Amino acid sequence: MKIHVSTHMTIAALQQIFSECFPCLALSFFSKPHDIYQSSPVKYLITECNTRLEHIEAQPRNADIEISPDMKVSELEQLLEREFGLHVQVLRKEGSSWAETTFTDNLTLREQNAKASTANDHDFHMALLSDYHDARTEWYLG
Repeated sequence: MKIHVSTHMTIAALQQIFSECFPCLALSFFSKPHDIYQSSPVKYLITECNTRLEHIEAQPRNADIEISPDMKVSELEQLLEREFGLHVQVLRKEGSSWAETTFTDNLTLREQNAKASTANDHDFHMALLSDYHDARTEWYLG
């Protein structure tokens, strides 16, 4: 899918567009970057979803980006970092909470979405064993 990212777009708008294509995944935004397979500290989480991207982008600009279901989580996070300076973590729905995909950044968006869908259809407690999850990864997405 092609997404037009605008400096006037809000965090919530970008989250909505992403979630329409990947309903069991979400984007969370941070004020500081993280490395691949690393968690972002909660203290850097941007909780105000009406924040415009121009206020958090290191390189504010308007551009189209292509997001493919076969793109790895790490590739998407790096793309948003490289093109806009946006510090993003992909989260996966597990039951009624959201978990970082930290240890499974090498999975594609399609695989992550399917993993969440399967886990939510069955016993989501078993899914918790396959990825890092604790109280620090409970996210408020607005």
